[in-house]
Formats: sequence, C-alpha cells, structure tokens
Amino acid sequence: MGTARIDQRVYFGLWFLVGAGACLAVLGVLTIGFFVAPVVAVLAGVLLVSAGASRGIFGAVSGASLMLFFVAWTNREGPGEVCTVKPHFTECAERWNPWPWFVVGLVFLSVGIIVFYWMGRLRPSA
Repeated sequence: MGTARIDQRVYFGLWFLVGAGACLAVLGVLTIGFFVAPVVAVLAGVLLVSAGASRGIFGAVSGASLMLFFVAWTNREGPGEVCTVKPHFTECAERWNPWPWFVVGLVFLSVGIIVFYWMGRLRPSA
C-alpha cells in the first residue's frame, strides 16, 4: 500500500514537469519553447501510455504554476516603467503587474494538489 502512494507521487512529479514544460513552451513559443515542446510531448506520451500514471495527471496543472510564478517574480518591481542605473548607461523596461500572475499560479498549484489527493481518497480500499 505504501509503494502505491510513492508511485503516484512520482507520477505527479513527472506530470508536474510536463505542465511546467508545456507552460514554458507556450510562454516562450518564439524562443526556447520551440525546443522544449517536443521533449514535453514525448514525456507526456510516455506517461499517457503508462498504466498507473492517470491519477498523477493533475500534476500538470500544478506544474503550469511554476512558469506563472516565474513571470510574477520577473515583474516583481512592476507595474510600470522600471529603470536600472548601470555604470555607463541607464536601462529602462516596462514591467507588468505581478499579482495576477501570482494569484493564477497559486490557484493552479492548489487545484492540482487538491484534486490529486481528492482522487486518491475516492479510490476504494483494497
């Protein structure tokens, strides 16, 4: 019984990677996303044909939160124009409001974890 829970958590972690990679592929479609997408597709395909990986699929929802948190972190000084003084020049960039990204990331993370554990409770005892 204990090994089944460990296996499901491993599947959750692998699906978490799929979700994070898929979100990275979408957000970075014109840069690194083009190279990440095939790797994510192969991992997702392997997991889809694995017998015990079905419950862990909600890890993909939680995994998407990783990139959303990253976008929130990179825009932590926003919203608005943020300038940084360098030794020989000043660099300015427009930053987004980080709070919507953070809140949506928190929702994705929570929903994936809650549904994963809820699905485990629905299973009949052996």
